[in-house]
Amino acid sequence: MRAILVLVFLSLTCSPTRAMNIAQCGASKGWAYFSSNNLVGNGPGLDKWVQDGISNGRITLAKGTDNSYDLLYGDSLSPINSASKDGALVAKIGELRGTLSILVSYPNRSVETYTFRKRPDGSNEVLWTAIKYGTAITTARAMRATCEFLAIQ
Repeated sequence: MRAILVLVFLSLTCSPTRAMNIAQCGASKGWAYFSSNNLVGNGPGLDKWVQDGISNGRITLAKGTDNSYDLLYGDSLSPINSASKDGALVAKIGELRGTLSILVSYPNRSVETYTFRKRPDGSNEVLWTAIKYGTAITTARAMRATCEFLAIQ
């Protein structure tokens, strides 16, 4: 019986798809552009850059043992979501000393980029952009969040 329990434990902990969090980041602040269209008209706050943010936001980057990546995100109003489980392609697009860039592409909906970096002062951050084009309102965002944890070289 003990051998069976050990085998079950090893199969759960040594799974090739098991992921490890390599970045944990908090609230995002930055700028957003909301474009007018036929659905929403041309109201106030549209067709210009405005300050924007996700005050209770969370961004987590996970890396699988097969070197795949996933971006987990959420805020106080929504549970944690997985970009890959939501149908996005998540791929590393660049890595230099202290910097890792990730592409998140939702087919016919949006393209996002995330650059996780170690700053010269020792702090960590993620700089991210999002272009949503397959939604009711076309938007562009440029944001920044502090990362409490970042495990990259």
